[in-house]
Amino acid sequence: MHALRHNSLFATTRSDSLKAVSVTVRIPTTLRPLSGGASSVTVSGATLRDVLKALDAAHPGFAAKLLDQDGNLHKFVNVFVADDDVRYLKGLDTPVLGGQTVSIVPAVAGGQAVSIVPAVAGGQVVSTAVVVDSER
Repeated sequence: MHALRHNSLFATTRSDSLKAVSVTVRIPTTLRPLSGGASSVTVSGATLRDVLKALDAAHPGFAAKLLDQDGNLHKFVNVFVADDDVRYLKGLDTPVLGGQTVSIVPAVAGGQAVSIVPAVAGGQVVSTAVVVDSER
């Protein structure tokens, strides 16, 4: 595990003019040991950065799991504010509204490859088959 520069992780924030509000953070099963087994916790913040800072203060260890050494979200972690992926919003500077839910969703990799194979007769597709490659 890498050493985080904890002082700088949350140093850059644009939330000075925003009001801190209470939000619910949904915790995935793999991170619940950090929250004492809770599937959700309530913290306050004006931006996602503030929310994650409060989450880490209340339940140490979240920053190490969610953020890289530069304080950015790990690429394998998806975070949603009210069902919107923060990567397509303002990232960690995404504002949060009171009562919203922040969801932490670890990316899922691997699985099975699926191919759709057409059956052709006389130059026409007459049927298709789904082929699952479980060796991948």
